[in-house]
Amino acid sequence: MKPLLERIPFYFVLAFLASCSTSNELVFEAMELDVDASPSMSSTAGDLDNDGDLDVLVVRKNASASIFINDGEGVFLESDQEFPRYHLTDGGIADLNLDGYLDLILVQYDEPNLLLLNDGAGEFSEIAQEFGNGPSVGVGIADFDIDGDLDVIFTDYEAPLQVWFNDGAGFFELSEQVFETANNRKVTLGDLDADGDLDVVVPRDFGESSVVLLNDGVGRFTLIDSGIETAGSNGINSSLGDVDGDGDLDILHNCHGCPDSIWINNGFSEFTDSGEALSEGWSYDSEFADFDLDGDLDIVIANNNIEDQVWLNDGKGVFILAANMPEQPGSTTLIVGDFDHDQDVDVFFARYNGREKVWLNSQLD
Repeated sequence: MKPLLERIPFYFVLAFLASCSTSNELVFEAMELDVDASPSMSSTAGDLDNDGDLDVLVVRKNASASIFINDGEGVFLESDQEFPRYHLTDGGIADLNLDGYLDLILVQYDEPNLLLLNDGAGEFSEIAQEFGNGPSVGVGIADFDIDGDLDVIFTDYEAPLQVWFNDGAGFFELSEQVFETANNRKVTLGDLDADGDLDVVVPRDFGESSVVLLNDGVGRFTLIDSGIETAGSNGINSSLGDVDGDGDLDILHNCHGCPDSIWINNGFSEFTDSGEALSEGWSYDSEFADFDLDGDLDIVIANNNIEDQVWLNDGKGVFILAANMPEQPGSTTLIVGDFDHDQDVDVFFARYNGREKVWLNSQLD
């Protein structure tokens, strides 16, 4: 970390920008990728070719997954890596065998989930392991038992969750813990009770309320009475971030066909509805990020049936819809990151019936 005096000029710049910003407008340069339109379901990012920038994996329904390689300036080209045609619902990127290279998890709805190891050159030609037999819709990767390697949790639809523990060499064994059958959707991970391990948020749909499961530190999860009441709201996805600046993680709950909601954490994984209603579209994905560089977390939402949206935080967890965003048909998945190395946050969108798009943030230009 640099000494404080070396960091002061950049902080002055951010403070000056924040003090000058009085509108709800952001400036993004939108670029459409020259690729075939495809039914995209989920996306995730990581430096797959070890060149220091973020690449993107997009998974698709009844189609091949794609890797998009970043040139370091936010320009993406589709890799020539070929994958079989799968019915994919989610994907993950992480170094699962501790060899220094990022591997892939591909989640299938009607077939086993797949582990593909990186050969060191960014190629994923070999299936190293199959997990379960579906129908899986989401994956989370983290060191649940705090033993130094990364474990995996799968959410299955109309089926129980599955937790798989890593032996340290990239081979996984199914946990003996039994979970209830439910209409599980995507999974989101974060330390909700500030005890140093990662807990789980699982949205549920068709009449079932979304749930929180707390980790005991060795990878056993307990369903708690979190205060979240979303029964009937068709939960699809969620994101975690400290929206009110009190040091704990709050929940953005994405809904299919009803308003997205924000649930405020009291620090003990007990949540209260903030009362705000965000996007009323078919919200399939979202991320927290500080897009306007004012020190708080804003929200970007991928809406399948309406325009994608950015919501700006006033610093206290109250959000206003950002104006003059790029016009774009709705998306099903997004990933955020500084794709062009200019110290602000950009967005990569993938859509169900359209081409991938990249929004490069010009906040510091």
